[in-house]
Amino acid sequence: ALGAQNAGASQLREMLADLLGGLLRAENRNEEEDDDVIEVDGSPTDARVATWVLLNALNEVFGRPRDESYVAYLARGNDWVRFLAECERHGYTLREVLGLAGHFGRKELRCHVERALLSTREAEDGALEDRPEDQKPLPELFALVSESERQPLPGKFLLESCVRWRWPFLAVLSSCHDDVTKTACFQHWLGSTCLPTSEGGFEPQQHSIPYLVTALCGRRCYLPLIRGGETFFPKSVFVTFLYFLHSFMQLRLLDAEAYLEKFKRMAESSAAGAADEDWMASSTVLALESSL
Repeated sequence: ALGAQNAGASQLREMLADLLGGLLRAENRNEEEDDDVIEVDGSPTDARVATWVLLNALNEVFGRPRDESYVAYLARGNDWVRFLAECERHGYTLREVLGLAGHFGRKELRCHVERALLSTREAEDGALEDRPEDQKPLPELFALVSESERQPLPGKFLLESCVRWRWPFLAVLSSCHDDVTKTACFQHWLGSTCLPTSEGGFEPQQHSIPYLVTALCGRRCYLPLIRGGETFFPKSVFVTFLYFLHSFMQLRLLDAEAYLEKFKRMAESSAAGAADEDWMASSTVLALESSL
């Protein structure tokens, strides 16, 4: 009798796997169509979620590997909020989440999510070390992301949280939303990364990017600028010039010469075509002046 029960449960598992596969293969349909919905305990539930959860419950019973097709499906659809929420809910490790993030259809979004995840532990450790004794610990990441999705301006909410908690990678997540600009995200990232709390009630939006560039280059702190620039404005004229300054100040003259030549070519191309962000030209000049 026990063997028959196991065989029946195994057959059910196979049926659920086939059903889930069929539901996920429907992902190429018109995006405006409603999701498949079923009733669970009187509440509407996405059929894909319900099937996936039940399938993995059976996988656990039979000691089989966890099925990852649904979270991979969310990633292919660039639904990063539900992707992170499901990974958190079902106990995926950071290594597993990073592996699944490779399924994101948008390369830029994939890079943002990967950078955010990789900097999570580092950001938490650094922020806790620099946190006043009477300040509350950092909130749980996925709860904060979920809360942002309930806001009318989720990007702005994440930037405000970046200021409140001095948590730089929230600015990276914020840049995935349309209600904030990359310039604002870069500004908040720089401020919450580089300026100490000893300035007294400091908030990144009170300082412009040229101010932050001047302060950092005056201290020869190029790497934070380069890292932030590569995150929000990769392959820009501004970042290339920072590479030149960093190499020159370290007396790596061959590298500096190569970056300077690249900067000249990019500057000429930029002048002939689309203009860079307004602050880039002034910040480039300030970076040079502050370094001398």
